[in-house]
Amino acid sequence: SDPYQPREKVYRYTRASIKILGDRGWRILIATKSDLVKEDAELLAKYRTGVSITITTLKKEIARKLEPGAPSPQKRLGALEELKIPKIVRVDPLIPGINDDEESIAEVLEAAKSVGVEHVVFSTYKAKSDNLARMANHFPEIKKVYEKGERVGNYIYLPFSIRKKILERASKIAEAFGLSWAFCREGIRFKARTCDGSYLIK
Repeated sequence: SDPYQPREKVYRYTRASIKILGDRGWRILIATKSDLVKEDAELLAKYRTGVSITITTLKKEIARKLEPGAPSPQKRLGALEELKIPKIVRVDPLIPGINDDEESIAEVLEAAKSVGVEHVVFSTYKAKSDNLARMANHFPEIKKVYEKGERVGNYIYLPFSIRKKILERASKIAEAFGLSWAFCREGIRFKARTCDGSYLIK
């Protein structure tokens, strides 16, 4: 679960957890879609921490459909800019015909680089029957692509050849921006020491 739910403003459970773990010397990697993380910028800077924020696209209309209720990508970039710790961006999920084109990926990575991001994680959309139906409501064209997908546990993965093509394109763009990159849960090799960028936390 995202540690920065809206109620974190009231209860501060994540903030309390950071203090407990940080005081004991743990390395902490926060993964979130929320700009609320910026409110703990000073606290996070005291400990061995890093933050990974998901930004799938900078196109507002697509972002609203992919992540209803989440803060805008622009707000998340603003939060990253305020953090003075290792920063990671997750471009997840990448979906054929929606946000996997060179222009869309480059737009996200250029913005991420400008606010100090060092590592990017790419991941293709892994569908479950319930969320595939919701996604197909907004993007009807993806249903046909996933009909030819591969079953992996409870998920439907894109056919391997399509995943490989998307991820190779994405990794080349990351390299052009001088960013470390990796894939998570894809079964495809990558160069970085860890998929999630946690190696940046010293």
